[in-house]
Amino acid sequence: MNPLNEEVFAAIMALIVVGSAIGIAQVLKPETVSPFTAFGLLNEKCEIGDYPAKAFYGENLTLCLLLYNNEGSPLLAQIRYKIGTNDTLPSDIAPSRKKPIKIYEAMLSRGENITIPIQAPVTPERALIGKRAALIFELWIYNVDERNWTYTGKWVHLYLEILEEPLP
Repeated sequence: MNPLNEEVFAAIMALIVVGSAIGIAQVLKPETVSPFTAFGLLNEKCEIGDYPAKAFYGENLTLCLLLYNNEGSPLLAQIRYKIGTNDTLPSDIAPSRKKPIKIYEAMLSRGENITIPIQAPVTPERALIGKRAALIFELWIYNVDERNWTYTGKWVHLYLEILEEPLP
């Protein structure tokens, strides 16, 4: 074999070895994931936008909840539905002080997203009739280690004018 061919062959072999090592490292390294859970409110067609602006007291509004689990493990989620005002909205560290009217639950596999059609009863305190109320949806996650429901700091709301009950 010619000395030049031996050097070229050695260089090619070195590239193959280094390339293989890099390729194997990419395959074997753990996936870097920034865990998060996405949560949103959709309209009655399960689309963003065109939300109702008014509702009758006692009416059931059809809406959809969107959940996406990117936590890296299965997730048991609870959405607590409440009705309040601007003064009783939750924050990113504390849930609303209003009591839940209804609770929706869902189990999501790792990487799964779901859209849940719901019926949200519009039954606030009667003092809110004729006023603007907030339909509040808070995301809670079951903490397996602590064996309790934990508020995630994620919530959405929809403002509505609450109308008097329609005449029969």
